[in-house]
Amino acid sequence: METRQRGLGKVKLIKGWWYVDISRDGVRKRIRVVPSQKAKNGKDEGETLAGVVLKKNQLDISEKKFLDVKVESKLTFNALADKFMEYTKTQNKKSLKSGYTCYIKHLKEYFGKMLIDQISPEDVLNYQDKRKSEGVLFSANREISLLRTIYNLATYLWKLKDDKRKPLFSGANPAKMIRGGGLKMLKEPRRDQFMKRGELITFLSAADEELTDHVLFAIVTGMRKGEQASITPEKVDFENCIVNLSADETKEGKEKRVPLCNIALNILKKRNCSFSQVVMRKDAKAVFQNGKAIAYKKNAFLTALEEAKKNDFHWHDFRHTAATYMEACGIPQERRERIMGHSDKSRMQQRYTHTEIDSLVSEVKKLDEYLREFIPVGYNKGITRSFTIFDASAKQNINSAV
Repeated sequence: METRQRGLGKVKLIKGWWYVDISRDGVRKRIRVVPSQKAKNGKDEGETLAGVVLKKNQLDISEKKFLDVKVESKLTFNALADKFMEYTKTQNKKSLKSGYTCYIKHLKEYFGKMLIDQISPEDVLNYQDKRKSEGVLFSANREISLLRTIYNLATYLWKLKDDKRKPLFSGANPAKMIRGGGLKMLKEPRRDQFMKRGELITFLSAADEELTDHVLFAIVTGMRKGEQASITPEKVDFENCIVNLSADETKEGKEKRVPLCNIALNILKKRNCSFSQVVMRKDAKAVFQNGKAIAYKKNAFLTALEEAKKNDFHWHDFRHTAATYMEACGIPQERRERIMGHSDKSRMQQRYTHTEIDSLVSEVKKLDEYLREFIPVGYNKGITRSFTIFDASAKQNINSAV
């Protein structure tokens, strides 16, 4: 036998005992009250007593005393986000250290001053709609996923300072995905941007020397931005034509050896194996006057993209460009995946052998031939070539390049 008033908990008879079963914001409490006490008139006094206890707990809920945990918190999302950024410093995971700064910034702009227990699923849905209207579906999905992670940490890992037994947050996660309606992942359009060789010529014509170094190296290696910026002289083996990356420098969290063609080797020697992520950023710096931004100065990357009419282009798209050029060179898919370090559960756990490295170097050097006529002279030293599109006599071929 049980009696229940929907949404307010219930009293329940289990094996001769009366229980109060009640929950709040996902926190459940079951209290054993008294044994069944049936009187002569047929009424069970135990049920009456259990009802009194139920009402007491309902009153505690209304006064924010349920389970002796203060439901309302004075902690703002700004403070919770700052705690998360401090937490990332203790984790040996590259994506945590470098990938969340921008996402956190947008979340703090919207939720920053709100108390963490006042943020509702409706608020998160409104935030998703806002980011969707701005056309940033990829970022919206990552930001909401990050918000969900932060709340999970506050629920299951982080504790109150004055009572280490109690979680920092005890409610339901407002960023939890809901099947069949409500909050769900936005469908992201497939991104398959790459730079054709003709577009590359126009881009490099407008790029300065440093940017050209960075771009050509990205194209002939397929390395990610962070991987490229992490290169130092001791990681480069010029004799065997490879770059050795440690596990904490790769997205997959595994050691990786990147084979190098002659173009890449020439760039590394020229730059003393040093690259800057600042050069890889596509942005514009504000010019201030009397504390107000009066103009924006475009950087070399953004300027060259506009010249090549490739405004919807990210640095990571050079990785797609590398894969496209390798395919055009006739490098088999399995070889391309190994060169670029695509994750494969059966393959990535194996160490590269010397024979395989030599084979991959031979494959990637096909890019020297493929690009020899489409890059400035100084980048293909040691490569047999008839001419380059950048030679004065060949300028007219720019528009015909494909």
